[in-house]
Amino acid sequence: MCEEHLTEVAPAYVPAAPAASPPPATGAGDEVLREIRAMSPLAASTAVSPAFHPLEGTTVIEALELIATQIDPDLGFRLLVRTVEGLQLPLTEEQYTRYETLAGRYHYSDDHLLFSVDHLVQRT
Repeated sequence: MCEEHLTEVAPAYVPAAPAASPPPATGAGDEVLREIRAMSPLAASTAVSPAFHPLEGTTVIEALELIATQIDPDLGFRLLVRTVEGLQLPLTEEQYTRYETLAGRYHYSDDHLLFSVDHLVQRT
């Protein structure tokens, strides 16, 4: 239907070729993957949306690994932070320090981690 309508209203229209996708961001990929894998044991006993359509925590971690290695480590890290927050997974002070380092590399705002996962840090 859309093509028919477009032919009627703009018969000379030719869609532009899609722009080439930029290459995945590089740098810190190994560190992101290490942080994702470090959360795997904790995520194993959890589920995303347990009351609606449960998705096992290990499945989520596997998806994050694929994102960090095959798409973009920055996106993988951002989604890791959201996963940690959503699943309420505890963080050590050392992990949080590493998260701060990664957040700085990816130009997060100073408050990004503070408002999302700082409350999950197990401080001694």
